Amino acid sequence: MCHEGPHIISKIAGLSGARVRPLYRGVQCPFDLVTTAVESDSNGRTDTYDPSIPDEVSDFWRSFERVVLFEDIEYGQWGLHLFDEAESQVATREYARSRPAEFAAGDLILGEFLGDSEILLIRTNIQSADYGSVLIVLPLYRRDEWDRPADSLATFLDTYIEAQGEKYWETNSMASS
Repeated sequence: MCHEGPHIISKIAGLSGARVRPLYRGVQCPFDLVTTAVESDSNGRTDTYDPSIPDEVSDFWRSFERVVLFEDIEYGQWGLHLFDEAESQVATREYARSRPAEFAAGDLILGEFLGDSEILLIRTNIQSADYGSVLIVLPLYRRDEWDRPADSLATFLDTYIEAQGEKYWETNSMASS
């Protein structure tokens, strides 16, 4: 397991209920962003065992029933809803059905960004060089144009939390353009 896994679980739990008004591209956000993290009462089990699921994903599912990071509760146009295991399975099947040309073995949909159509995907194909990495599925773009903001879920979440919900990978790609 990634050494950041337990750290990120406690970091998310500690954010629950917190309200922030972060800077967004140098300007203070005009509305509060709230994190909701409902801890699981599953006693450390997930619905299914799949050895291809990265440990940090399984740990996340065992730890939380519901997580929404940095939600704009006034307008609903900002935030990241992280799926529980059942939601993830449904979303992954829908993604495979609706985007068969982009779907690859080992794709797992783990969340959605509020206010737009971007989806959080983690790679779970053990034979693939990108195993465990995070991709941002863009609705109108080909797979080779999607952002890959982190090599692991823990790294992605840690950086996203440090950025207080700003899509840091967009800022980084704009700076390099």
